[in-house]
Amino acid sequence: MPPLKPRVPKELESNLIYEYECSRCQSTYVGKTVRHLRIRVKEHARKEKEPIRKQYNICKEKITQDNFKILYKTHRSNYYLMTIEALFIREKKPNLNTKDEFRDKELQLKFLIE
Repeated sequence: MPPLKPRVPKELESNLIYEYECSRCQSTYVGKTVRHLRIRVKEHARKEKEPIRKQYNICKEKITQDNFKILYKTHRSNYYLMTIEALFIREKKPNLNTKDEFRDKELQLKFLIE
């Protein structure tokens, strides 16, 4: 039986980990957002200090929704999302992610021992 609820368009998805890939040079970036992906894509395109915008200034390749793919989606907390983002960055080693942008973030893992 087909689902009764229509699928949410990619640009309206939220609480996710995404990957950007420049279609010209294949440079990549992994990030997270709790907002709609569409809003985050616009921020990347607009803000001069964003790594994706800096890459655009080099390659002159337009930043569009097609450059982004969703790697993971969750409804859990922002801390959980940050942890998953860090794991994806560690695994994929995207060349546009810089350590400078993460200096103000600290990852803390809490374990319950019973």
